[in-house]
Amino acid sequence: MRVAGFSTAFRTVLLPVITGLAASHPQVRVLIREHEPAEALQLLATDRADLALTYGYNLAPAVAGDPAIRSMPLWTARWALGVPARETAARGGTRDTTPEEFARFRAYDWIGNSRNTADEDVIRTMGPQVELRAYAAARHGRLSWPPLALVIRLLQRASRAATPSAEATFR
Repeated sequence: MRVAGFSTAFRTVLLPVITGLAASHPQVRVLIREHEPAEALQLLATDRADLALTYGYNLAPAVAGDPAIRSMPLWTARWALGVPARETAARGGTRDTTPEEFARFRAYDWIGNSRNTADEDVIRTMGPQVELRAYAAARHGRLSWPPLALVIRLLQRASRAATPSAEATFR
């Protein structure tokens, strides 16, 4: 099975699923390739991937695309602002995602995603309660393929069991 997706999904839910599959279903082989959502969905649409792990944000949702592709929710995680350790310590270890908190760090260097504009859209919007929403996507006609159905079911189970922290959303 060919999986295209983002590294947080790999680290958080896919790698543990693959580890379990190695013991329970050794005949299922999984090839993973790191791609941003638009890239992963393009690979899915052109039959160069069987499963795409994607994300969007409540303030910058993933664009609905090909009607032949079905997206299934995996998890949500609040977005957080990564700041220098001295700033975190001075604030008692908390980091709000309010516009005021983002404004405090306006003069700092920022790290954004170079291949996906969703992060930049969110940063420009600066709304509170930013939330990453992760999805598994597959072509409708392939959902009954047993290895794919199994992996999707295991990903959904793993997502319920181990929702990533906000810090894990940084790729």
